[in-house]
This record gives sequence, C-alpha cells and structure tokens, in this order.
Amino acid sequence: MAMKLIRNIHLFLTAVVLAAVLGSCTDNNGDIGPYYGVWALDRVTIDGTEATSWHDDENWTVWEFQNNIIFIERDWPDGNYDRRVGTWSATDTELVLDFNHTNPEYDPGTGPFAAPEWIYMEPGTNTLQIIRLTNRQMELSNTLADGRKVVYYLRHTY
Repeated sequence: MAMKLIRNIHLFLTAVVLAAVLGSCTDNNGDIGPYYGVWALDRVTIDGTEATSWHDDENWTVWEFQNNIIFIERDWPDGNYDRRVGTWSATDTELVLDFNHTNPEYDPGTGPFAAPEWIYMEPGTNTLQIIRLTNRQMELSNTLADGRKVVYYLRHTY
C-alpha cells in the first residue's frame, strides 16, 4: 500500500512539473501582445504596385519577434539563410525597427545588424506606420527617403 501511495505521489509530482515546464511562459520579459512569434511576409507593394524582386519561388522572408528583438530572415529550401537582427518598439500607430546595433566583429548597422535591404528597408532606423494589426495579420507602411511608399503584408504563422 505504501509503495502504491509513493508511486501515485511521484506520478502526480511528475505531472505537475511537466505542466509547469510545458505550460510556462513563451516569451522573455512579459507579454508583447500580438507581435510575438513568427510572421511570414506574403506581399510587398511599392506605391501600390506589387513588388516582385524581394523574393522568388526559391526563397521566403519571415519576421520573428521576441521580447524587444526582431529577426528578419530570408530562407532558402537548401537550408541557407540571411538573418538580420535588430530591436523594435511600438506605439498604437508605429512600429520602429532599429538596425544600428554592433558587436566587436561588426560596425554599427553592418553584417547581421544591417537593415534587410531585400525588402526595401533603409539603413539604421525604420519607422513603419501600422495599417492593420490583429493576432493573424499585420500590414505596415514605410515611406522611404526618396518618397516611395512600401507596404508589407504579413501573416502570423507561429
């Protein structure tokens, strides 16, 4: 009887630990709302015209938000990728992406800290206007230095 009780207690404690581990927080430093996770970039327009040079059938781009860090990554089927790292902040109307960071190996805003030029982001800080933001879709606009308006259409994937 004592062995059965010990076994049941052990199973109960194991279940509690598993529930705590598997159900624990999924992001660092609190809730970042609808931004958290991975967003697939589905479309880009420039001045209302569909842009096609940012991707082809062989690659795709995702935006990954966690804490105040953003990764914008271009992936290829063979496993190669180009990942850019920045920080982000947001208000109700703007999403600010900062690609001015550095480490001992790279100057500010270069290498993996450079803005992702393949999606028409300019070096340094990009302030995007939030057109639409739900738990599943995000539409952002960015007015470039030359006056062109870029609109990003993203879909929440994870």
